Amino acid sequence: MSVRVWTVLAIVFGVALAGLALIVRGGPLAIDTSIRTALDVGGPIPLPLDVLNSAGYPVVWDVAVALLAVVIGLGGGRREAFVLVAAVVAGELLSIGMKLLVDRERPPGLAVVDLVTQASFPSGHATRATITLAVLLLIWRGPRAWRTLAGFLAAGGALLMGVARILSGEHWPTDVLGAYLLAGIVIAGAAVVLGWPRRINPRGSCPRPGLADDPGGGQPPGSAPANDTEFDRHRSEVTRVRPRRQRPVRPDPR
Repeated sequence: MSVRVWTVLAIVFGVALAGLALIVRGGPLAIDTSIRTALDVGGPIPLPLDVLNSAGYPVVWDVAVALLAVVIGLGGGRREAFVLVAAVVAGELLSIGMKLLVDRERPPGLAVVDLVTQASFPSGHATRATITLAVLLLIWRGPRAWRTLAGFLAAGGALLMGVARILSGEHWPTDVLGAYLLAGIVIAGAAVVLGWPRRINPRGSCPRPGLADDPGGGQPPGSAPANDTEFDRHRSEVTRVRPRRQRPVRPDPR
């Protein structure tokens, strides 16, 4: 995916988020009430989701992200660590800004303690969880099969956090939807900064020439292919100029 594609996705997410914010300012939607009724909000919450709720508060989640960024930075991924922290902080600030701007009331029957605002839209838990899991997936250079599995796990984790916030009674379902749209904007920006997707060799985690952190990618300056098309063209040119083995000349028996 190119920078243009990520930019288009960010714009689409932004327009959808703005439209949803205008709609929910008028109060809970019919779909909010229907989903809360179907999920039996107000009943007991499964223990794993209750733990997820507790882990999603900023005092826990953001501290864990900071520690994880330190580990990544010490391992040589300073740029990746910076992008992770910057993305989570950007998500926090945008989420707070949206809450102050939309000022949507929380679902009834539950008192929520928040340091900045009691507004409901969008869900801060779902925003920070989605951004964190997605950025971690972007910076991981594992084999493609494992990255695919990790992608499903990350999506599942983000969805579970959203369900946990709804079952807790602290958010409307559309608050969670707004969090996913907001997170999508930040994730698109992080992908552009990281130059994602990074090319991965089928046999391991080594990026293709010209697409690693080394701008030269092991090639002479100015010769590093910038994308798949240039990489394939570069490989075909190398193949064409490879000298052919000459057959030995046999003497004429005459």
